[in-house]
Amino acid sequence: FRQEIRTELQTFDVILNGEVPLGGFELPGGAISAAVGYQRREDSYEETPPANIIAGDQFIGTQVNPFSNSREVNAWFVELAVPILDNLELSAAVRNESFSSGQSSTDPKLGLVYQPTEWLSLRGTWGESFIAPTLIQLGQPQNCGLTAVDDPFSTFSAFVATCIEGNPALVPESAETSSFGIDLTPIDGLSISYTWNETDFKDRIVQQST
Repeated sequence: FRQEIRTELQTFDVILNGEVPLGGFELPGGAISAAVGYQRREDSYEETPPANIIAGDQFIGTQVNPFSNSREVNAWFVELAVPILDNLELSAAVRNESFSSGQSSTDPKLGLVYQPTEWLSLRGTWGESFIAPTLIQLGQPQNCGLTAVDDPFSTFSAFVATCIEGNPALVPESAETSSFGIDLTPIDGLSISYTWNETDFKDRIVQQST
């Protein structure tokens, strides 16, 4: 008996980049650069359980039928590099993704790099991000089996029926990330870097244990 799983991902990208035409206007650090892009993705998943499981012919577990799911994603982004001064640059970006399965998100990001001397650079970023639920997490058919459970507060021990099933109402995971870093080059051939990072997650997708 064999299980068959097939995944497919098709991606189409269009990206334009270069200096922003402002009629010759430039900041003290130079011209503003930009990138604009569009992406189209098509994602599919197919799973065929072994023949005995499709027929329900197994000692422990339930019948599971073949499962397939697919979706399309449209995304666009804009990025800017703004040289405010010769030693100070601001970066800004925003990305939007919309899924045919109902999820969508628009996420910004800001960054700043300051180099007061040739041997010292300070950098910081702030941004938001998201992860859409997978096709399996959204639509996996119910699959049940037995799981051993021990009660930590007594001597009770038994096998308990456990079922796993996808949830089409799941919303994307999201996160807010901040970072700060220092880069030092005190002498030729020696570089020292320190980075602090914090990520706060929201609506995380997890599978509960029995």
